[in-house]
Amino acid sequence: MSARDSSSTGADPVQAACVRLVRSREALRERLIQPAETASPTGVGFGGVLAEVWKRRFDGLLSRLREQPALRVVSDTLAAWWQAHPWRDCVELAGLELRERVLPVVRRHARTTVVVAFAGGALLALTRPWRWPLLNRQIAPLSSRLSRWLMSELAHLPVQSMLAALMLMASERRRDTAPEAEEARRAEAVGDV
Repeated sequence: MSARDSSSTGADPVQAACVRLVRSREALRERLIQPAETASPTGVGFGGVLAEVWKRRFDGLLSRLREQPALRVVSDTLAAWWQAHPWRDCVELAGLELRERVLPVVRRHARTTVVVAFAGGALLALTRPWRWPLLNRQIAPLSSRLSRWLMSELAHLPVQSMLAALMLMASERRRDTAPEAEEARRAEAVGDV
């Protein structure tokens, strides 16, 4: 077919270009996207594998901690408190935005992120803003505000139930260990005599 024939129909060059484009995209996908069996868990290579290992360890630690009754009470109380917190929606929305916009940049420029964090920490340590007079005037009344906030939080039912459960568990633990401690004292006293 000559160039004149393909230009007279009009659809053939466009259709041929579309076919070439599709083939090109498929070739790019095959080169850029790793197959599932060879890809690392997070798709980042060795660092992604390490991150996945640490994530599994952290999740395992959290699950073991949640098995403890006292920590389960604390966790449930904190979850109930967070559900009723007025800033929850704003914080979750900001977290989603950070995850979508900042996390990819941090992953692409990991070394730069570490250098910037180090520089920021060094700048903070060198300037010591907590010693500035303006900040001291603002921080000084925080102790009274904190005590008022603590008293208002202690007035909530979930916090009171958590404290009651913790005290009950502590008293049961003392009762359980009291006979053993008494027997150990008696055995020690008999051994000394």
